Amino acid sequence: MIEKIIDKTFHMKKTIEQRNLEIDYEDKLTMSQYLKKNLRDLGLSSPASAQLMFSHQIITLSDLVSNKIENLVSIQPDQLHEIVEFVSIHGLKFGMDISLYTDEAVQAAYQRAYN
Repeated sequence: MIEKIIDKTFHMKKTIEQRNLEIDYEDKLTMSQYLKKNLRDLGLSSPASAQLMFSHQIITLSDLVSNKIENLVSIQPDQLHEIVEFVSIHGLKFGMDISLYTDEAVQAAYQRAYN
């Protein structure tokens, strides 16, 4: 009887660990795809996204959040406020370590989850 309980507990622990690896992969994949989106496609106003693109060569969400806010001080205050609010609303922050969401990181998470 005790052996069955131990075996069942071990199996449940392995199932939970496997699911956690799958969730990690799914989260990384989702964030990776999101970070690749063009700022114009995410609802940022045309003046704000245009200023980012032309003044700072920031095209994608990844480009934006990998920057520090100090790098954007040349942007007009109203547009900078919109950009800061945009990043915050989306649960992101400036200076993010986007290396966690590269294609290689996503592939490694996949390998851990499914191999």
